[in-house]
Amino acid sequence: MPNLKETVSYRLSKAQTALDTALESGDGDTTELRAAVAAAKHDMEAVAAEGAAAQEAAAAEIEAQMIDQANHEVEVATDQLHAQISELAAIALPEIDFPVGVAINVQRAGYMLQAARETESAASERHDGLQQRLQALQSARQTIINRRAAGTVDDQADKADLALADADIEGLQPLIESAVADLQQAQAASHEAQKRFDQTLAQWSGALSTEQQRVLAVLGDSVDRALTRVAALVTERRGMSVTGYRPSPELRQMLSRF
Repeated sequence: MPNLKETVSYRLSKAQTALDTALESGDGDTTELRAAVAAAKHDMEAVAAEGAAAQEAAAAEIEAQMIDQANHEVEVATDQLHAQISELAAIALPEIDFPVGVAINVQRAGYMLQAARETESAASERHDGLQQRLQALQSARQTIINRRAAGTVDDQADKADLALADADIEGLQPLIESAVADLQQAQAASHEAQKRFDQTLAQWSGALSTEQQRVLAVLGDSVDRALTRVAALVTERRGMSVTGYRPSPELRQMLSRF
């Protein structure tokens, strides 16, 4: 069964939807609907604090999921790097230490970006709908004005219709202003979320590159020591004229660049 907050939230949503529908359709007096919205908002404020624990639990669950995903990304990257260096030499593989915190930041930034995009989409849809409703009201109002100017209709009826149109247009203004502000805020938040996501991706890419370079340096030292040991053993056994292993021309050319 729904809890108190869900019940009140449903009442508020239903009342607000009814009011918005009435404003958009232009049907009937909106006084009672506005009173219902005000009452639901008052009740919602009274029980809002009760949802804090549930929100914290949901946030904790999301955080755990992001950490799990980040750990998975680290495991995949580690396996890939192990496979890469295994092809270079059959020696003990260096320890790999990718920064889990950076990977977590990527997951968190991706989650925030998705949420920001969804919020922006909803704000844009609401803004466009209200603008369309305003245009429809303005068009209907102008039609009434044109009919009255022509003097071909019931003046009393048109006065009432015109007054209602004006009232609904006036009622839409704060909704539109709120929608514009919400859309601008959502767009700004989406832009910042995208910027943050790009930054965390760049940080993760840099962390991958740094760790790869570190591991390759360790691997190079290991290979260097192994080659030195091999060369020393060959020289010891065969004298100064080494007829066994010799560095390949490719290796000598590469080493000359250091």
